[in-house]
Amino acid sequence: MDTELAFSSPSEAISRWDGAAYAPPGLSPAEAARRLGVSRSRIYALVVQGALDDVGGSSGGGLRISLASLERRLHAAPPVGQPLSPSSAWAVLALGSGDAAFRAHVAARLSDPDRSRARSRLRKQNLLEVLPRLRARAVARRFAAPAESLVDLLEDARLVLAGPSAARALRWPLPSGSWPVDAYVPESVLVDLIERYALEPDPHGDLVLRSVPEPWPFPPQLRVVPELVAAVDLADGQTVELTELGRTRLVELAASVEPSWERRPQRPRPVRPPIPSGRTVSGRRLQVLATDEVWDDRAERDARGLVALLFVAAGALRRADLAEALHCSQARLDRAITFLRASPPHGLSLLEHADQLQLVTAPDCGSLVEAFLDVPAPEPLSQAALEALAIVAYEQPVSRADISHIRGTDSSGVIDTLLARGLIADDTRYGGRGRPAFLVTTERFLRVFGIGSLAELPPRPYFA
Repeated sequence: MDTELAFSSPSEAISRWDGAAYAPPGLSPAEAARRLGVSRSRIYALVVQGALDDVGGSSGGGLRISLASLERRLHAAPPVGQPLSPSSAWAVLALGSGDAAFRAHVAARLSDPDRSRARSRLRKQNLLEVLPRLRARAVARRFAAPAESLVDLLEDARLVLAGPSAARALRWPLPSGSWPVDAYVPESVLVDLIERYALEPDPHGDLVLRSVPEPWPFPPQLRVVPELVAAVDLADGQTVELTELGRTRLVELAASVEPSWERRPQRPRPVRPPIPSGRTVSGRRLQVLATDEVWDDRAERDARGLVALLFVAAGALRRADLAEALHCSQARLDRAITFLRASPPHGLSLLEHADQLQLVTAPDCGSLVEAFLDVPAPEPLSQAALEALAIVAYEQPVSRADISHIRGTDSSGVIDTLLARGLIADDTRYGGRGRPAFLVTTERFLRVFGIGSLAELPPRPYFA
């Protein structure tokens, strides 16, 4: 026969508890430990931390774990480790962002091991799994600001819009509501911003500044964070609406993440020059040049330094001197040269002759520069001179007799013309002591025809 139990209070229920008819609420520590797969000591620690609720201790019935808190713990995201340092967090965000400028700026401030660790993290975990470890990337503080100061603050170039402000700039559909202005700032300028714009700390203020310790991860021209960073900011938000929007965007962006620091534009692979270039290169070096496809940020940094040195030199520099100034090997210099050829500075071109490099005007800007400097246009070469010049370009070093033999007629006159124009010259490595002199093209030949090196000559046609 069933017996109806009625108690006036929980304490009365516990005091009159009969194990055969009534069980106190919640689970014992042993049962909770079994269900969570942890030790009993861990259960007590979780109760102290507030992660599990005790529904029996205050009534004298011993520790009893709330079933609701246990279910909440079971369905919570598993821990993914300690928070990452700010630089490591920004490395993960830059690597997964797909923004080339942001990625290159962060990579330039990381060591090789740091970049490897970031790549390994994103290969092992997706963005949602690593999200809880990214919160140390900045310290968010909320302020109240006068309306006129807030307008001036938004024009400050030291701010990069984040969170809801970035989402609004990216035209994401924000949920209805009044969201604060949100921005990242360098930690070193936070005090100056507070004083200059009369900001007052306020937990309910309309301005959120996220101070980032050095090194500052954003390129100078960036005013709105990349989409991935904006999504992470929203996913960290305090409201359910913003968190859901951020996580939805993260799921979409995570599908296209390629954890690689390598640059992957469509660039032509370096090939072996069709003719000798005047520089002795070992077979191993040629193999490296022909197979190297690593467009990493170190090659980009070397290329930037190379441009700076050639710019201030205002002339040609030897490869050995450049390698010494850049503190790099000849192999790294070759990669920087290849990178620079694929992505030359606007309006400029890299010219390589023998073992020297020089920055020159880009071929498509030559006429503009000549008109500006009022340089008279050179007289066009005759067909005979062009034939002789082509023979020298593709057969060099070549003798005068060979040129006449190939053309089937005496070429002394056109050779003298080419020598006078400075398009060809006698190669001092050959000839002398009764031997015929040999002719090679000059640096002026490369300038006139707008090519960076002899390797850029079009392939010679072959006739069956």
